[in-house]
Amino acid sequence: MADVSPLSIEEAYRRGQAIYELRLSNWGNVGAGQDANSYRSPIFVRPVLGVAISPDSDVPACIVQRSLGPLATSSIFVAGSVGQEDLVLNKGTPLLFPQAAPIRINALGQDLFGDTYTDSVGASQPFGTTQPLTVFGAPELKVLFLLSGSALLASPRNAFNVQATHTFAGGGEELVYAVPILGRRAVRVTARTAAGTTVTLRTTIIVGRWFRPPGFGPVIDNTKEAQLSTTAIGAATTATVLATDPEAPWLLIKATRTVGGGTLTWTARASD
Repeated sequence: MADVSPLSIEEAYRRGQAIYELRLSNWGNVGAGQDANSYRSPIFVRPVLGVAISPDSDVPACIVQRSLGPLATSSIFVAGSVGQEDLVLNKGTPLLFPQAAPIRINALGQDLFGDTYTDSVGASQPFGTTQPLTVFGAPELKVLFLLSGSALLASPRNAFNVQATHTFAGGGEELVYAVPILGRRAVRVTARTAAGTTVTLRTTIIVGRWFRPPGFGPVIDNTKEAQLSTTAIGAATTATVLATDPEAPWLLIKATRTVGGGTLTWTARASD
């Protein structure tokens, strides 16, 4: 998907705004379902004085490319690598440029993901845009561009908070939601069963990465599921699971209905 900001950067310039917020959705998807700007933004030809990760960005870091000559058409696929003219922009640490220049935003290698992952029993499962957005939290990168002035401050990121009710479709384990952790330090999952319904709640993380070896070779998809915790929830009961420092880009909430035909009401909150 293209920039989903309310205004274009050109409109921001015409209105004399000091700061423009770039918003790119489904960030990091390099699989078959990728959007136009999933892992690389267009070139912003207007001179930019500085950049910072927006406080409510789902993604904590990106690559800022300022040399847009020979590298302008290249893709950054190598996990974690940074070119000579590239700068890593992290949450809480803005970049101020001594000389304004056009820029382009690229994904970091560890933030890339495809359309599948290997689950805990070794089977390939759909992931990314192949899942309905009701269960897949497509991450949004938000970057603040300094267009005028002399300072740009980045505040701490807001907590990611989502809640919903899951209606069971069958008797096996079902994916409730995929939480985009992407560098956050803690995730708290709270779930409550309906009357007469018991549930086994399982949380897992997606580890590994999707990347292309430097210079040559096929794409390597090493994303896989790892067990985190399993909790049995009785009827009309609330349970909470806390994952600290998960060191993974995604946390999956899964549930198996063991008794009854009711629903599961849940909340997921991720914070720094």
